[in-house]
Parts: sequence; structure tokens; C-alpha cells
Amino acid sequence: MATNVDVKIANLKLDTGNPRIAKADNQRQAYERILIDQGEKLVVLAKHMVKYGMNPAERILVVADGEDPKGKTFISVEGNRRTAVLKILKNSTVLDDMEGIDAGVVRGLKAAALSKDSRIAPLEEVECVAFDTKKSAETWIELRHTGENGGSGVVSWSSIQQRRFQGEDSPALQVINFVLNHGGLSDDDKAAVDKINLTTLERIIDSVEMRSRLGFNVVDKRFVSGLPVTELLKPLRKIVRDIAVDKMKVANVMNKEKRKEYVDGFDPASVPDLSRMGTVRPIASVTAADFKPRSTGKGKRKPADPSTRKTLVPKAVQINFGKHTKIAKIFRELQYIKIDGAENAVAVLFRVFLELSIDRFLEKNGIALAVTTKSGHKSDKSLRSKVQEAIPVLVASGRNEKNYKGVVRAQAHTSSPLHTEVLNGYVHNQFTLPTAANLRHAWDEAQQFFEDLWA
Repeated sequence: MATNVDVKIANLKLDTGNPRIAKADNQRQAYERILIDQGEKLVVLAKHMVKYGMNPAERILVVADGEDPKGKTFISVEGNRRTAVLKILKNSTVLDDMEGIDAGVVRGLKAAALSKDSRIAPLEEVECVAFDTKKSAETWIELRHTGENGGSGVVSWSSIQQRRFQGEDSPALQVINFVLNHGGLSDDDKAAVDKINLTTLERIIDSVEMRSRLGFNVVDKRFVSGLPVTELLKPLRKIVRDIAVDKMKVANVMNKEKRKEYVDGFDPASVPDLSRMGTVRPIASVTAADFKPRSTGKGKRKPADPSTRKTLVPKAVQINFGKHTKIAKIFRELQYIKIDGAENAVAVLFRVFLELSIDRFLEKNGIALAVTTKSGHKSDKSLRSKVQEAIPVLVASGRNEKNYKGVVRAQAHTSSPLHTEVLNGYVHNQFTLPTAANLRHAWDEAQQFFEDLWA
């Protein structure tokens, strides 16, 4: 059982069995050993305590001293560094004649004890948490000193989290926030970005040739570009993911030759169109509205003609795939691979994307992906069967059945480019050849279906 107790500083004792030191025979020896072990760190702690006082988020854990019949003396079982410093700041003569202590450490502690504005000097008591026995406090002592423990312990901040707390708004952080907010990253990717190696990103941002080739600049500590946001996102998303997710090292962009080699290896979907350069603006000013098509101001805007779209999935379509990283990557590829000249690749990816999306939706709703035959064997359901099972579930959840007319109609006509047998043929039949027009039509018929599957 733990209880809050105010303990006089004069009545606090060090733990002679403190794991930081070899077991001490008495209090003097305990002082000597912790001073030798911690050295200058205790001077830093003393200066901090003098300036700010005791840490209200971490109280000293104590147990009653069994040798005190009055029950007023307590032994510090967690917080021996603070206990030692407290007692030294209140009475620095305890340092006199101690053996083996660095002279500089002694001078530093005595100077801290003499500070005129000390937050410790007025204290006579400190708030502690008292346990019945040291054994009963071990759970908390161990948790305090053995790291994250899967999340139950203290989880350290990454460098980017530290900089956010410190209020820093460097160009690197501006890029990271831009990609996190607008890059359509999966939850796993976002978690990885929070632990990104900022040194590698800063090496790229600070490079003059990288700025020139990728269409950005840094002015007065602001990351700026004249590219449309969709073009700017292309290289920045790749760079951030390469560093955070694929763990690219700073050595890969250490010099001009390495950086050139890195950019030369960008896939076409990650290369910005520098011919679209316009008015320069800070990246920090970008909002979600900047990614939406703008009105021309000449009356009602005509809907885009699907036949002119170069990719399967319109770039304006945004779907949150959560932790399903692979599916998210396939979706992004379908947004950036130009269909013309890659019809077969796009068709196969589209077929894969459809089945993975359906499977995830059915599993989420507790619907099996296989059936058991009369002979007791399990057989995977056909893609067509899974599509037909998903639609009633969507409708039952409140979705408008009219949204899926194109999908339903496609399953009834084997000539439809969205019919599952046609999609299967793209993968398994050497004579089933997709066309760009058919693929675009198939996506347009099913877009709302996909969006609702992932809603």
C-alpha cells in the first residue's frame, strides 16, 4: 500500500542497497559511492533543483526506517540521487572529509548550496510516497529504470517530438507536417515519420542542387515553392517515406554525387513538373482546400472528362487505409502510373486492389472468405461472390444502394470491364487485353463502392 507523506529532509536516509552502487555498510559510504558513480551529473542535478525546485511529477519513494522507534525517519528506495543532492544542498558539510570524490564535483555542489536564489533553501520537508516495504515498491522502481517496457514505462520522445515541444518550426519540420497532413500516409507510415532521422532530411533540404532539381527553396527559415501543391507533394512524400519508412541513411545523400544519384533514381510519379512553377509561397500556408480543383470563375465548372485522365484513379480521390500499408501503396501507384503503355500492369493492380479491399471489408464485418464444401474441404469464395456479399452489408449500414448500380450491373454483363471474370482474365488469360478506356470506365463505375468499403 502506498500513502502520501511529508518527510523532513533531515529525516531522509539513502538506501545502502541502492542498485546504482555496491552495497554500502553505512550512510557515509552510501554518499561516497553515489558521488563517485554519478560525479558531475549530481552537480547538474543540483543546479537544476536550485533553479526549479523539486520535480512535482516525480516524488521520492520511501519506506520507514526500522531502526527508528519513533517512525519519523525514512529510507529513500527510489530517488537516491535527489535525496543525496537535497541533503547536500541543505548541509554541504556532509561532503567534508569524504574519500575518493572528485574535487570539481565537491566544489560544484558546495557552490550550488550557497546559491542565494535557491528553491531548495526554504524547504524543510518534501512530499514523498511511503510504501510498507521495499518489496512492495519494486514494481514502480523497476518501471522507472528499465525503459519503455512495451509502453507501460516512460516512452522517450523522438527528436522530432522534442523539437515540436520546444516550439521549433524548422524547414524540415514544415516538410514533415506537409507530408503528414496531405500525403495520404498509412497509420504505420505516420508512426515511422514521427521517428524520422531529421539529419538526413535536413541534408537534402540544405542542398542547393536538390532545391533546384525538385523546385523548392528556403527563405528566412521558411520552406517555399512555386509548384502546385500536387506537384510539390510528389518528391517530398517520397523523400520523407524513404527516410522514415525505408530507413535511408544520411550516407546515401552525403555529397553532391550521392544526392544526384538518389534523385536520378526517382520513379516518374515522384518527379515534379517544374514547367508548372508559379507564385512562390510558404509550404506552411498550404491547407486541404489547396488540393481541391479550383473554379475558373467563368460560371459552373464542367466536370472533368474521364477519357482525358491519364491514370486509373483521379489524384483528387483520398482514401484512408489505416494500417493497411500495402493496399495504400497499390492505391497510390494507381494514382500515378499512366495507363497508356502500361495497360496490363494497371489492370492487374486494379484487380488486386479490388480483392484486397473486399477481403478486408468482409473480414472486418465477420464474413468468412471461404466456404466449406459437402466433403468438408474449405474453398475460397470467388471474387464475384465476395463483391455480391459486400453490397448488402454496405446498404444495411445506411449506404445508398443507388451508389452501387454500376457494380451490380457489371456483374450481370460479362462484357463489362468491371465484371469479375474480365478482371480475372487480365491476370490469367493471355488473350484478355485491357484498354485504357475500359479501365477508366471500370474505376469510375466502382469509385463510390471503394470509398464506402474503406469509410
